[in-house]
Amino acid sequence: PEDGDLLFSANGSGQLIRFDLQAYLERGDDGLCEQLTSSGRNPCMTAFEIPDVPTLTTHSVALDKFGNLWFTSWSGPTVCGQKARPPSVGFINRAWTEMIYFDHLRVEPRADKYGPGDAPVLECSKVGTIIAPWWAYMGITVDDNNDVWIANFYSKMVSRLSYKHPAWLDPYCAVRDCEKWAE
Repeated sequence: PEDGDLLFSANGSGQLIRFDLQAYLERGDDGLCEQLTSSGRNPCMTAFEIPDVPTLTTHSVALDKFGNLWFTSWSGPTVCGQKARPPSVGFINRAWTEMIYFDHLRVEPRADKYGPGDAPVLECSKVGTIIAPWWAYMGITVDDNNDVWIANFYSKMVSRLSYKHPAWLDPYCAVRDCEKWAE
């Protein structure tokens, strides 16, 4: 973002984290940003966790033109033979006060790999370890029209989620109907 904070996904923990670089620089050598509090938090970081961890975890992130942080999720480690949980996308608003998660977004698989509407089982090796999860949104970008592009790594497809509101309207306001943000 414009303030230089570091935004990242903690793949495996299902967290999206904002490291407040300005707070770190202002603290100087006090070391508070380099250690955890008694509750296990870093005072210079804000974290959001997606729903349904550990079944789903986070992967890729992208900022839109409004400063919202978009992210992908994917089916984390699952016992072989179980049906994969559909991943999804979501975003954290630019103020980092709320996460909007589009719970279990379903993008149809490639017809040559799976039949339409199938809920595939994870592919497993002979010793019972997972070869590849079926749903794995491992890439995301947001264009100037607010269309969200996601890459489904294992299905080898890219999908576009079309934004049906005017491009000048912050997606947060489209979801929350907030006039104060849509100027």
